[in-house]
Amino acid sequence: LLLSSHVLGVEVLRWSERYRPYIPRDWRLWRFCRVTVEDEPHALLVCAAAPGLTSL
Repeated sequence: LLLSSHVLGVEVLRWSERYRPYIPRDWRLWRFCRVTVEDEPHALLVCAAAPGLTSL
């Protein structure tokens, strides 16, 4: 997480790859709850849709 080498949408979806264009940050919603942007604080501290992550 410190080096931004994770698979959360906030990081991965900002890279434009061969067949996928750049996606604005506001569109990178959390894949479990679809409430807010898929970022580190929400995934590890806030989201109730993924209890396995928040229990770490």
